[in-house]
Amino acid sequence: MVKIFLVIGVVFNVLLAVALALFFSRGIGKRLNVLTDNSIRLARGEPSTTRFPATTKLHTWTACSTSMADALIEASRKERAIVENAVDVICSIDVDGKFVQVSHACFSVWGYKPEELMGRRFIELVIPEDHQETIRSVRAVRAEKGRTQFENRTRRKDGQVVTVLWSTYWSETERSMFCVAHDITQRKLAEDAIRASEERIRKIIENMLVGLVIMTREGYIEQINPACEKIFGYRAEICR
Repeated sequence: MVKIFLVIGVVFNVLLAVALALFFSRGIGKRLNVLTDNSIRLARGEPSTTRFPATTKLHTWTACSTSMADALIEASRKERAIVENAVDVICSIDVDGKFVQVSHACFSVWGYKPEELMGRRFIELVIPEDHQETIRSVRAVRAEKGRTQFENRTRRKDGQVVTVLWSTYWSETERSMFCVAHDITQRKLAEDAIRASEERIRKIIENMLVGLVIMTREGYIEQINPACEKIFGYRAEICR
């Protein structure tokens, strides 16, 4: 009888151990599946769907991961809002010179929608006269692996030429060039207009029939025109 009871006890303990192992393994497996699913959702920036009882350690981890996911979603939302509402074009260009990402500002600057530029080489926007200089600038950006600026002239979809200032940064990890393209066409036009105005004024002064002397408040001569040189017999360099 003792042997029988011992055998029964051993068998019962083995069966109990197996049952408990199966029970706990199933519970742990379910929790691991939930953790895996929540981790994937966290990576995607999505909120977790399954919660653990408040008394478990896994509940604390889920609460932390949920907070992290919410923070990531909010940060991503703010980043999208900044990029989508930026006046300048924000884009990334891969090692082959193709647009990988481009903001909606490309429509106002170049007249193209983002989907029209995706996969296209950005050099196609640059006018042929600026190709060589642009290629040299891009090579310099990659060589220096830092922040660099360069200018070129690009052509809009409607054919209009737009001058763009590129602020670039090369990422060796991403193998991409991150850019902010700023439309400086109006600034260049203003600079050209100022230079043209200064040139007109200079020509008028040089061709005046009467002598013209420009002096400082202290009475020092700053400039005289050719007519004044003839009147006094002094060259402009001596009078200054």
